[in-house]
Parts: sequence; structure tokens; C-alpha cells
Amino acid sequence: MKKILLYLWQLPQNLLALFYRMIFRTGEPVGVVGTGVKIYNWKLQGVGVSLGNSVFVSYRNSLSTIRHEYGHTRQSVVLGPLYLVLGVIGALWFILYKLFLKKLGVDYKWFFMESMADRLGANAEVWFHNHIPITSVRANPNIFKYHYYI
Repeated sequence: MKKILLYLWQLPQNLLALFYRMIFRTGEPVGVVGTGVKIYNWKLQGVGVSLGNSVFVSYRNSLSTIRHEYGHTRQSVVLGPLYLVLGVIGALWFILYKLFLKKLGVDYKWFFMESMADRLGANAEVWFHNHIPITSVRANPNIFKYHYYI
């Protein structure tokens, strides 16, 4: 019952995650992070996205990026539908940062949602195929070649 209520509380994010999976053809999850959040591989390098109970990352992303995205999933649990509103602001922040703010020396973590995501996901365990914990995705990019069925 608790899982159903949580799914409904995050329904907009979960529906958008399903849409992402269809559009980006991510296939089955390649792993899990933290409390069972599913990790999907996608081809957009340098960009991670968290929606509901799903994290979308490229095999080129670091372990800290996966943990950071997991932090956003924890924000989603607390904020429910409001998470998408703040997520749009966060996406705009990302664009502004990449286009202008980085050149001005502004720290990306200045936006509170980003620094909070780092704190919330800092110690999350990340598991890939055969329940093997990893310390670095970059150390073994082949992990994304295996499909981990949850």
C-alpha cells in the first residue's frame, strides 16, 4: 500500500519517466541505486535526469553523478508534484549555467536543489548486474552492456 501511495504521490514524475523510456529507448534498468531506484542508460552524455523512481544517466557519467541524481529522487519523494515545478526551474538553471554562469565563475551548486541533491545522495549504494556494488562507472563502462532485471 505504501508503494502505491508513493507512486501516486509522484505520478507526474513517474509518467514522465515512462515517456522518457519510450522516447530514448532505454530498455530495461541496468542497475539500482539507494532504496531501489532504477538506473537507465541513455545516450545524452553529461546530462543526468531523475524522474520519480528512475534515474537516467550515460555510462560516461561518474558515480557521484548517479548519487546526485538519486538525491533528486529523494527530493521527489518529499515534494511530490511540486518537484516538477522546481525541476523546470532547475532545468533553466542548468541551461543558464552552461551558457553564461559557468564563464562568470558561478558555482552550479549555488541553486539549492543541486546542493541538496548532493547531500541527500552522497552515501547511496549503487548496484549493477549480479548485485555487484561499484565504485566507479568510468572504471568499468561495460557494466551498461549487461541488463539487470529487477
